Amino acid sequence: MAQVYRATLKDGTNVVLKVRRPGIDEVMRVDLALMRDIAKILTMYNDALENLNLS
Repeated sequence: MAQVYRATLKDGTNVVLKVRRPGIDEVMRVDLALMRDIAKILTMYNDALENLNLS
C-alpha cells in the first residue's frame, strides 16, 4: 500500500514521507472483490459460516 519514512530537510526540519505504490487502488479493489467472492462460496458450503456475515 504505502511506506513511510522519516527524513530531515536541509534546514533541519523533521518530516515524514509517505510513498504510495503506483496502481495500488486497483490492486486493492480487485483483491477485495476476490475476497467477497470467496466468502460467498464458503458460506454456500458451510452452514456455520453463514451466520458470520462474511460478505
